Amino acid sequence: SIRTLATKSKSSVLSVNASEKIIQLNSLFELGTKVFEGNLGAFINWLNNKLPAMKNRPPSDMLTTHLGIILVKDELLRNEFSIY
Repeated sequence: SIRTLATKSKSSVLSVNASEKIIQLNSLFELGTKVFEGNLGAFINWLNNKLPAMKNRPPSDMLTTHLGIILVKDELLRNEFSIY
């Protein structure tokens, strides 16, 4: 979580799982910014709005697991290419 990162000292080492999640989330945000043509705010709005394709849940609810991040990326790519 962000709180965990904020409380870590600069000399602390992140776990492999935490490091992987940060890399995955960074990749997701890069893709989201690209899909929304550089508009980070629009991407964040998309993340926080309920989507029928995600059983009327916001994509941000799914970002806690590796599989959830993959599903959000897939939905984002469908959005980019208008595939439903």
